[in-house]
Amino acid sequence: MLLFARFSVLPLLCAVLLTLLCSLNAPVQAESPNDNSSQTPVRDKWALVIGISNFKDPKINLKYPAKDARDFADFLVKQANFAGDHVKVLVDDKATRSNILDMLADKWLPRVAAPDDLVVIYVSSHGSPSHADVGGANFLVAHDTDPERLFSTGISMQELASIVKERVHSDRVVLFLDACHSGAARTGGKGLHRQLNFNADNLMQGTGQLVVCSSRADQISWESQKYENGVFTRQLINALGKEGKKTRLGSAFADLKDSVQEEVLADRGELQTPVMESKWRGSDLLLSCLPTKPRAVPNINASVTRTPTSEPGVTPKPSAKSVPVYLKRLDKMAAEKMSERQYDEALKLYEILRAGLEATVGRDTKHTTECLTQLGWLYTVKGRLADAESLQRESVRINATLYGPDSFFVARETTLLCNTLLAMQDYVEATPVAMRAIELWEGLGGKENPHVLESLVNMAAIDQHFKKYDKADDLLERAQKIASAQNLAKNNPHRLKLQHRIDSLRQARRGR
Repeated sequence: MLLFARFSVLPLLCAVLLTLLCSLNAPVQAESPNDNSSQTPVRDKWALVIGISNFKDPKINLKYPAKDARDFADFLVKQANFAGDHVKVLVDDKATRSNILDMLADKWLPRVAAPDDLVVIYVSSHGSPSHADVGGANFLVAHDTDPERLFSTGISMQELASIVKERVHSDRVVLFLDACHSGAARTGGKGLHRQLNFNADNLMQGTGQLVVCSSRADQISWESQKYENGVFTRQLINALGKEGKKTRLGSAFADLKDSVQEEVLADRGELQTPVMESKWRGSDLLLSCLPTKPRAVPNINASVTRTPTSEPGVTPKPSAKSVPVYLKRLDKMAAEKMSERQYDEALKLYEILRAGLEATVGRDTKHTTECLTQLGWLYTVKGRLADAESLQRESVRINATLYGPDSFFVARETTLLCNTLLAMQDYVEATPVAMRAIELWEGLGGKENPHVLESLVNMAAIDQHFKKYDKADDLLERAQKIASAQNLAKNNPHRLKLQHRIDSLRQARRGR
């Protein structure tokens, strides 16, 4: 039977993709960290996350790729400022060859990602070494791939490279590749044999592209002996969250490389060394950067699973008037100040922009509500909580008009409003807002949605204030079950907020 190896496909995929993508592009200019042409802010962020543990051919089933994919998608939404409906997840029988290509080349990324956006693509599955195909090609294995007919049923690296180059319009693309084999010969190992197939150096397509692979070409990638993940994916998530939302990919990779090597060496006596190749120009990538111009998802008829926090595709009502050119320029200036963390200057520009938008295109438009979201956040940063509350209430109203009363955007703004009211210690006003947030998030993503966890903790804070300790206990118990079900890391912001509330409640009980 054909054998697949994560160690062989990852460096192999990296090398093949980098080579192909380079050949598809015009010559790449030398990297320059001070090149201002690459310093445009990220307007929006999108991700396609793929993981396959269970295949149509059960003989090649794996343990953790589907869970790895879900965990990585959850990280993007919970910790990296990706909107839930901007992350598409394909796992197991949803990750057929047809569905994967649809999302890459037709129904998803080509229709949502714009040039100034950030696109993340994550794949965890089997990969075939080049000798497995009569033509010497390399393939990713989809759910319905026949191992004996790779050319007609797999996804070739040539095909993947061409799609990323020709059909994904973003200038910023990051690929995380974690391909593994059926690995029963060595318990816990991701490779049945060592084979030098490719290295990551040849996957780049030019400025603004990065590729991260789980191991070098001559190494095996391992499953952990301590938790239900591949070592690479778990340590990748930990590294990307080490400095919270300030984590840069360069420093994260250094931590990732060390932690993967240390864990595998201690547990297995083997070396596993992640590889990153980059043609990034300008500042090091901040994966969790706040998008400066987030957009609603177009109404795309795509058959694909959603992350737990995703919302139905919605299209806002069009503005009666177009935004004047001078306001667009002002918006860009404000976004640049925001990305540079010059919050005082950004605040002044957004206040001018808000007045201009209301005077030209009107108040109940997507342009105005996007401006209000930025302003509300800035007011919070500057401690102007009453101003933030007023804007957030207005934003809830406009988003309900544009996207519907039960939309993701209304849920998001309602949660922000609740947080502001709690910061103001206005528990009476916060009570119905917290209850509404719970209702919205459960309707959008189910009762184990991590956003439900946050809202439950908010409601527990309110009950604690009114000395309804038993009710607060019940809410925190529900929140703990969600944290466990979602396998949230100890440093996850939702989990930290939960633990803080648990400790606070204990102290309140002792002092009553």
